[in-house]
Amino acid sequence: MVVSKSIIVVILTALFFVSSAPVSALVINEIYPAPETNNDEWVELYNDTDLPIDLSEFVITDETGKQASFENQTINAKDFALALSKNVFNNTGDTVVLKKLNGETIEIATYSGSIDSSKSIGRCPDGIGNL
Repeated sequence: MVVSKSIIVVILTALFFVSSAPVSALVINEIYPAPETNNDEWVELYNDTDLPIDLSEFVITDETGKQASFENQTINAKDFALALSKNVFNNTGDTVVLKKLNGETIEIATYSGSIDSSKSIGRCPDGIGNL
């Protein structure tokens, strides 16, 4: 009886970790905070999983809580998606936060220095390098 309870606990634990894997593989890949006048600033996400992810469960903000809007509601497997905004991210440095709607933080990316329209901040290589 003790052995069967242990097996059930192991199976449930494994299922929990497998079901949460896609969220941890959604990353901030590139930030373009200083567009030319009348253009959008953007944050690019990368989905490193083999499954599409529903972006309606996520939000991207700066450190004050101002939000960017996703261009599409789904990010396909091994693909990119943009969150667009105007006057959300600072050109002299800011913090970009990717979180679930329930408040759980998925990733935080911070940049500093003077950024102009000729520069973006990104991972190299895409999806796995340092930001």
